[in-house]
Amino acid sequence: MSSRLFGKLPESMQNESVEKYCNIISRKKTTLFFKRFFDIVFSFCALIVLSFPFLIIAIIIVLSNVFVVQQSRAYVIERLGAFESVQGVGLHVKFP
Repeated sequence: MSSRLFGKLPESMQNESVEKYCNIISRKKTTLFFKRFFDIVFSFCALIVLSFPFLIIAIIIVLSNVFVVQQSRAYVIERLGAFESVQGVGLHVKFP
């Protein structure tokens, strides 16, 4: 018994083991459709649910790296205990 899927394959791929696989796939079309449908719906729901926490985390990271140095002070930046730079007066954004 040869399926339509098997007939569309190039002749170099048409052998007994591939025909067996094509017959199995052609019998499980509804199962494969529902698997694909579930994957798409679940991924979309997960994207919606997880986008809010990811947005909050991104905002926290951005806000923790923005600081204002007062006019009467200088801010010393250290990285791993070593002197890196001195930030002068004004608004600064630090990139880790």
